[in-house]
Amino acid sequence: MCNLRFIEVCAMPNKVLLPENFEFCAQALRCLYWDYYPLESLPLNFWPKNLVELHMPSSNLIQLWNGGDKPLGSLKLMDLSDSCNLIRIPDLSSIAPNLEFLYLNGCKSLVEIPSLQNLSNLVELRMRGSKLIQLWNGGDKVQFINFRYIL
Repeated sequence: MCNLRFIEVCAMPNKVLLPENFEFCAQALRCLYWDYYPLESLPLNFWPKNLVELHMPSSNLIQLWNGGDKPLGSLKLMDLSDSCNLIRIPDLSSIAPNLEFLYLNGCKSLVEIPSLQNLSNLVELRMRGSKLIQLWNGGDKVQFINFRYIL
């Protein structure tokens, strides 16, 4: 299954059980849709170099990877909405420089977003229902052309 380009897992909460050492090959993966992803992080061996869209709403994620972030140079859309346990997202300006859409609605445990200053392609950031203590490290003032920020 290493040549899969699209994966969609439509699940109900607590209905998909995966072992903590879960592994899957995703080299060719372009789109991942997984509602209610049950683990606290993605597998360490999960490195979808060609991923364009990552949709993981209502996941059990605390952070994307435990033990180091992976570059996602092709990523254009990341949707982690309603992932209530999410406390950290990686520095997207370094791992996903081409990101255009970032959806973090309802991420109630998320307290910090690393600087978005260098995400020149970002056009939409949604964070409705998120309770953030610090939005950008160092108080960066972000100015984007054609940028839509929805709280």
